[in-house]
Amino acid sequence: MDKLIEEYIKNNDLIKMSLDDYGAKKKVKKINEIGSELLNIVDMIEEKDAETKQQFFDLMDSENEDLRSRVAHNILDRMHVDKAIRIKALSIIKNRIENTQDPAERMGNQMWLKDYFKDHPEDQE
Repeated sequence: MDKLIEEYIKNNDLIKMSLDDYGAKKKVKKINEIGSELLNIVDMIEEKDAETKQQFFDLMDSENEDLRSRVAHNILDRMHVDKAIRIKALSIIKNRIENTQDPAERMGNQMWLKDYFKDHPEDQE
């Protein structure tokens, strides 16, 4: 596995927040820094070869639900991919909306999806 993808997975595992954490400025700042690093990694993966990109896309099949969801969002936000990859990523996000027990996460994903479809109506079913 590419080192960038390994780093992405490692950093993703560091992003864990509960509802109480949103009031802790230091924790929020640290999580935001890690999130920015994840986006930098995605941008570097976008510039890599097809095999490395496929390894990243394969993370959407991970057993780790948080990883699947973040990868799906990052693919749609930062990468140029074909429709099949976009539809798979959107399916993961929709599934997360339907199955999460966290109302803040559900609402955030619903808002994100609404904004995404404004910019990408061609992906709406």
